[in-house]
Amino acid sequence: MGSWMRTAFVTVDQADATVIQREWNERRDFKINSSAVTNMLNEQPPFDVSKMARYGVHAWLDQLYNAPDPVKEFIRVNSGTHLVAVGTDKADMPENVRALQALMGAPSRLITPSSLYNVKRSSYGSRAIYSSIEPVKDSKLLSAGVDETKKRELEGELGRLVTQRDGLTRRRNELKEAERQLLALINQLEKQKVELHSQLTNRDSLERRIANKRNQVSDLEREEDTQQEQVNMERHLKKLNGKRLDNAKQLCELLGSLTDDTLALNLEMIKREQAKVKLQQLKTQDQEFLGQLKQLDAVCQQARAHYQTARDKAKQLKLDAEQIADKDTHRELFDRLPDTLDELDTLMHAAKAKADLNYINNPKVIEDYEARKKQIDELQQKLAAEADQLEAQAAAIEAAKADWLPRLETLVERINASFSRHFARIGCQGEVALAKDDSDFGNWAIDLRVKFRSADSLHNLTAKLQSGGERSVSTMLYLISLQDLTPCPFRLVDEINQAMDQKNERMIFQVVADTACKPGLPQYFLITPKLLPDLPFTEQMTILNINNGPGQLKHTEWGMSKWLDILANRRREK
Repeated sequence: MGSWMRTAFVTVDQADATVIQREWNERRDFKINSSAVTNMLNEQPPFDVSKMARYGVHAWLDQLYNAPDPVKEFIRVNSGTHLVAVGTDKADMPENVRALQALMGAPSRLITPSSLYNVKRSSYGSRAIYSSIEPVKDSKLLSAGVDETKKRELEGELGRLVTQRDGLTRRRNELKEAERQLLALINQLEKQKVELHSQLTNRDSLERRIANKRNQVSDLEREEDTQQEQVNMERHLKKLNGKRLDNAKQLCELLGSLTDDTLALNLEMIKREQAKVKLQQLKTQDQEFLGQLKQLDAVCQQARAHYQTARDKAKQLKLDAEQIADKDTHRELFDRLPDTLDELDTLMHAAKAKADLNYINNPKVIEDYEARKKQIDELQQKLAAEADQLEAQAAAIEAAKADWLPRLETLVERINASFSRHFARIGCQGEVALAKDDSDFGNWAIDLRVKFRSADSLHNLTAKLQSGGERSVSTMLYLISLQDLTPCPFRLVDEINQAMDQKNERMIFQVVADTACKPGLPQYFLITPKLLPDLPFTEQMTILNINNGPGQLKHTEWGMSKWLDILANRRREK
């Protein structure tokens, strides 16, 4: 509805309209519009709206407002509101739009909450029917304002999203805290491992010391046997000395030697006493070590008994575990375990020591473990559900892709065949290909690969590799290749030949002329500020020279005959 209709006065008498026009327009110099409805035509819709209800149409436009009969008749006659159908979002479905256009015919209009559909009949040629779609603009008059219901829904959705975000943030912080605690636990276990290794090293050192002491005791016992033999010899010497004393008078010359031997004997006796004292000390130490060794043997016997009991229990548990667990499923875990029972026992003791140490340092470690285990199970279930959902979405994408991809590839093949044929016609090579990206459909594209010289290979059409003329030729041939796939009432190309040399311009003009002059094709407009001379023109072509601009005559002063006379006179003068 135009603004002149919204501000017009409607009367039921022509004289009243004349008076209004004269009074305001002539006497008061105030421009207003007035119209007289002297004959009520009672324009009605072409058929009842119920026929279109299943397609989402609920009323004709003139049924949605109230006005006096003359005013309503004035609006129907000038705006055709009785021919405008009003529908819901359901009417926007393509199949419903086609059905409504076929039912309403031409001319007709359909208004939905988001679109305005116009169906018109051409005034020229075969009077073909064509349609157009426009978006519904925001209302400037009689606007209902903000949709409070929609606003509340959006605010509620915003609140839910904020709550969900806060929950995810708390969940992330909890996981970070759990990670920090686990790292602290790992560091603590590493320290305990170092302490246990140090204790094991001290035990080995003590066992080596005991062995050394035993060897020393054995050496001392052997040394005691040698000294006993020496004692016997000394006794024999004493007997000899007695005999020598009896023969002292005869052996005076040997007295000095005997004295020396006596002194040596005394020294040896002193050494023997010292050795006896040392031996007694070593025996005492040996007795102490023997007592410690007996205690260690008792501990060792207890450990062996405990080990045998644990070994038997481990065998039984292993048999039970093999019956319950699926060994093939946990093959990797079993492969990492030791092969011998001693190594397995050592590993079990180490694990038990770690567990006991953890329990001593943190009595709630079992409860924490159970809680974390439950949390891990819940996360695994959620991960599995999300994986299933992702798989379902991927399957839906593949199903949709399988529906439109073959048709798209067929369309690209048709374009490629036409594009390659046109390039071959000019002695060059070109092809059109579909560039795919399975990870992101937004990166899909159409690649134009061209080759203008025989020594080159096919390259993508870019500003770095091809000249401006070569890009113009490629673009024009691509547009020509699309003509058979894109029906339209007319085509228009503006200054496509500006970057071309004369050879390419003649070749492109010939290709355009051959494709545009085929029967059954729409009009083709080629706008250019200049054309080469001696171009091939046919009867299907029309040349329109536009004479306009500064220095040009007005159209009322310009005549073709006068211009031809001036041109003829100039030629005769030459």
